[in-house]
Amino acid sequence: IKITKSLGGVGEVGKYIQTLLDMKAAFQQNIFFIVDADKGVKNFSRYMKGKPQVREGMKRYSISERIFLLLLPEGKAVEDLFGEFDNFLEECIDKLFKHDGSWRLADVVPTMFSRTCDILRRRGVPADLKEAKSWIRNTQDIKDAFWKKVKVEELKIDVKYETAIKDLLNV
Repeated sequence: IKITKSLGGVGEVGKYIQTLLDMKAAFQQNIFFIVDADKGVKNFSRYMKGKPQVREGMKRYSISERIFLLLLPEGKAVEDLFGEFDNFLEECIDKLFKHDGSWRLADVVPTMFSRTCDILRRRGVPADLKEAKSWIRNTQDIKDAFWKKVKVEELKIDVKYETAIKDLLNV
């Protein structure tokens, strides 16, 4: 799958879509926007008309003849397509929290997680591992560290999601 551009969030994706629609250009090939189905998905509701094509919880909506929105499974972000992401979150939690069962922040944390620490300080103490993961999963520090890991270790998305995306690109 050839990825030509990574956009920085729903606002930027929305601007690209609107610009392409306003241009009314005749494209020679299809353009797909792959979007997380988390909090920001509501920004695309105006494009999610009609019955979508569905594979592995992913939905393909037609915005125009050559522009499509590929929505990831409900509540999922791109990182969730990698089998390693959940373990990565646990590794980060191990670096962020004390190991005494209190779920308090560690006295010393890696500087690369400074923004995440600020967020965690404001939120307080998570109740358990599940809540800790939910609090850190969308922080920019965690996302940046994960994408660095993807690049360094050449990680690939899970086969079932790869197959589903390829199917939806070719429907």
